[in-house]
Formats: sequence, structure tokens, C-alpha cells
Amino acid sequence: MPFTTNPFTVRSVEDVLKAQYVFRKAIERETALNEYEKGCEEACGDCDQCLRVKNKVAALLTHPWTYVWEVHTTDPVDFVGILVLSRVDPGRDATAIFTFFDGKLRDKTEVLRSWFDWSFENFALNRITVEIPAYAFAAIRHAKKLGFGGDFVYQNFKIEGIKRQALMKEETPVDLVIMGRTNAT
Repeated sequence: MPFTTNPFTVRSVEDVLKAQYVFRKAIERETALNEYEKGCEEACGDCDQCLRVKNKVAALLTHPWTYVWEVHTTDPVDFVGILVLSRVDPGRDATAIFTFFDGKLRDKTEVLRSWFDWSFENFALNRITVEIPAYAFAAIRHAKKLGFGGDFVYQNFKIEGIKRQALMKEETPVDLVIMGRTNAT
């Protein structure tokens, strides 16, 4: 399925509606956009939990060192995901965050490869980092397919390191796996 990417901006009423859609999706499920913390069970959008998630997403998407792209299918045209390059330090490193609203990574491999290649070239990056919850085995496997890895083995995966108890999942601390890809990979 072909995809297109466009810079994500909020300059019109349609853009505000897109942003509201992203917030709603972030409240409904755990994603990298919301640091893997979803809203309340009802996804009401107005309770303290949902507002905390919206604030996390808004802070990420509007940070001055963050660049955001929308991902659309081309036939039919549908807004299916967000690509975020945060903590961008041109000539050095950036952190990649990608979220697809359908939860499917497999058919997005080429879009992600193209985006990583474009990011390396246009920001003159030496490396890109991804941080994935230790329980997200499918996402870790997919990052490995995209060339991310490291020198250490963690639950049969080669990684760069672990941020111990960096996230909470249902009030339980969870490790965050750190994987990197250099421009030479």
C-alpha cells in the first residue's frame, strides 16, 4: 500500500481537526507519542488522566527541537500515522518516534526506511535513537529489521541499553529499551 508523508502543521481549521484526531488516538491507546500512557478507560478526553496524555502529546509535537510528519495512505487517502524526530541535534543525534493508528507496522517498513534515510541526509545526523518499552516485542523486532540494535543482549535482542523502570504500565514500573542506528547502517 503506497504512503505519502507531509509536514504536520496547525495553521487552519482542518489542521486543528487533525490535531484533535491525534489527541483522541493518543488517549485511546498506548503509543510513543504519549510515553505509553493512555487516557481513562472511557477515553473521555476531559478527565485528569486524559488531559495529562493530551499535554504530553502537545508538549512533544510543539517542542522547538521536534519535527513532525503525517503519514497518509494514497488509495484511499487516509491519515494513518505520525512520524516524530525529537531531540534533534543536527550533525549528531535525534530520537525517532513513530505511531500508526491502525497498530500495524509491517506495511509501513518502506515509509519508515525512507523517512530514516531522509532524516540522516537532511539533518546530517550521525545516528538515530529509538526507545521502546521492554514488553513491546513486536516493535523491538521491527526496529531490528530497520537496522536498529546495539552491542548488548536483552531478552534475545541486541540493544544499546536499558532505562530501568522508566515507564509505568498499569502502576507497574517498566524498562525502556534503547536501540540505535548509525548513518553507516
